[in-house]
Amino acid sequence: MWLSNETEIIFNMKDEAPLSLKENPYYVLNKFISLKEWVKQYTLEYRKWLNDEQNSICDIRNRLNSEMIDAIKKANDLLNDDAIFYWFDIDRTYNEGFEWKTCPITGNKLVDLGSEYTEMNQLVCFSSFLVLPATNK
Repeated sequence: MWLSNETEIIFNMKDEAPLSLKENPYYVLNKFISLKEWVKQYTLEYRKWLNDEQNSICDIRNRLNSEMIDAIKKANDLLNDDAIFYWFDIDRTYNEGFEWKTCPITGNKLVDLGSEYTEMNQLVCFSSFLVLPATNK
């Protein structure tokens, strides 16, 4: 999950603690995508969204989202004890009460990981490695 002004982009889904940049998932993921370049490009797209210039980052099929999801799938093939998921949500400015039921890529019903996970990280699609918020706020 990308967060403004944070160097870490991979977080533990249960407690939202950032993984150290020295952890293996960063190393493996960086084999398939330049994380430095991706963060730079995503930051630019995010700023455009903040300034109401465009909201393409809220489209799961946006190039930046797709490139990261593809890289995550490849990285997960190499990771033994960990799995990386891509956190995604729609633009809540225009869809305040929206509730995720199905994966926006596959259309499959989402798996609810239960209360061990925060509401923001509770719904997943294992085939597309997406995590979506269970809250509609």
